[in-house]
Amino acid sequence: LWVVAPSQASGVGDAIDMLVTTPAFTAAVNVVYGLAGPASTAAQALPFVAGVAGPLVALAAARSMRWSWPAAAVTAVVVAVAPEHVIHSTRVKQYTLEAVIGLVAVALAWRSVRAGRAPWALAALAAGGTLVSASAGVYAGSVLAAVTVVHLLAHRAEPRSQLCEASAPSAAFAGFALLWWAVYLRTHVPDGLRDYWRDHFLDADLGASLDRMTAGFLPLAPAWPWFVLAAAVVVATRPRLALVLAMPVGAAILLATLELAPLGTGRTDIHLLPSAALALGAAVDAVTRRA
Repeated sequence: LWVVAPSQASGVGDAIDMLVTTPAFTAAVNVVYGLAGPASTAAQALPFVAGVAGPLVALAAARSMRWSWPAAAVTAVVVAVAPEHVIHSTRVKQYTLEAVIGLVAVALAWRSVRAGRAPWALAALAAGGTLVSASAGVYAGSVLAAVTVVHLLAHRAEPRSQLCEASAPSAAFAGFALLWWAVYLRTHVPDGLRDYWRDHFLDADLGASLDRMTAGFLPLAPAWPWFVLAAAVVVATRPRLALVLAMPVGAAILLATLELAPLGTGRTDIHLLPSAALALGAAVDAVTRRA
């Protein structure tokens, strides 16, 4: 198990090199592994807890956005039955924790949008998420960027000071992310990791990658029509939320196009599960409120 390899490192320097793109998660797993002893169940504890918590966090996130109970239940059920999420709840991987971070990020984003306040809590979560895993940081950072766009559009006629206040959290996170890349990611992520994923970047056929991704989110075949329909409903009824949910997906497609992150592999798409589950929940909420 490479995730617990740092506990076997010969020195601090070697241990740091082994943290790769998930330093906080890897460090936490190694702490549990060290305290509980060399047992696979100890290494699996954190992913399992995050996997069990995921549907509950989804339910809480939906309710915090004032959705109906049926809509919140749909959101939670999608997270609970997502095939890739279920599988990796018992693997020593950070993917289920990424889903929890994404769900909390969207809930914080919507609270900021409704209150009209700068999303400093979301910026803090994005920074923390970056330390948990690069994918979690990209997701939360993309949500933060979307919220900033919403705020800037809402305050475009306001004085420049208010525009600066609205964009300050994003600027702070961008500075942190750039520093983290320069200090750690640029020098500690091995070239072999990119070589490993070389055949798993964006396909020439974008639809094939998105089809594989959505198949990991919903145990229906095909799954993608449900998400397309949900996206259309959300865009038509809640365009601000649509932007918040779509920005991380757009970032994932861009990174895959640049061959910086894989897409359509199943497990590495789990950080996008919050957008999929919340889109279906939002569509149900929109339809039931109009009924």
